[in-house]
Amino acid sequence: ADDTDITAPTYVSNTSSNFKVNAGSAVKLQLLVPGETAVPGSTSTGKTGSVSTQTVGTQFAVTVNLTDNNWNKITNPAPNPEVLVTTTDTTDVHPLQAPLSSGTRTFNVKFQQAGSWTITASDNDGDSVTYVVYTSPSITTNVGSAVKLQIIAPGETSAPGFTSSTGITGSATAQVA
Repeated sequence: ADDTDITAPTYVSNTSSNFKVNAGSAVKLQLLVPGETAVPGSTSTGKTGSVSTQTVGTQFAVTVNLTDNNWNKITNPAPNPEVLVTTTDTTDVHPLQAPLSSGTRTFNVKFQQAGSWTITASDNDGDSVTYVVYTSPSITTNVGSAVKLQIIAPGETSAPGFTSSTGITGSATAQVA
């Protein structure tokens, strides 16, 4: 500490020894998507960076952390919550629900449609302690490289994102020549 008021009496500066500050109680989940980095001790979003654009059909990793109110990671929760990661892409490949390990876990996500999607991490273990759900900012997902030619007959509709061999719904209707 320093005496900065420049009036008598003046005091000698002094610095304390190091001391440890522990995280508070576990309160919420934090979801980090590609392009984001955790900022422990923050009182706003708890992270920095810009969300990276993704490509349809390309798997990417997201990280879920258990944190206190100030985004400090809780490394020894008892017990670790079971987390479910879902997205707004109705054709995506959801990762399986899994427990955090030491307050964190990486999940793999793969969007199947071009668009703008969000990802949500929620505490899904059903016990009496429930942590605040976290939803990501929108993630722009662009189409991948062209790999097929799709022919759609009358009565059929293109079904982007579905991994069936045809990517088509409906049935072709008979036509008169």
